[in-house]
Order: sequence, then structure tokens, then C-alpha cells
Amino acid sequence: PALLNSAENFTVLIKNNIDFPGHNYTT
Repeated sequence: PALLNSAENFTVLIKNNIDFPGHNYTT
């Protein structure tokens, strides 16, 4: 369903956000 797809996209987005700019953004 759309909800599941949205959740999957959200998870991938967060994973990428942590993997890629993780070393770029020093918080």
C-alpha cells in the first residue's frame, strides 16, 4: 500500500541521511 511505501521511503531517506552526510554534518 501507499503507507508501506511511504514508510519504506522514509526509512531509506533516514538511512541515506545518516550514511552520506553523516561525516559532513558535525552536530
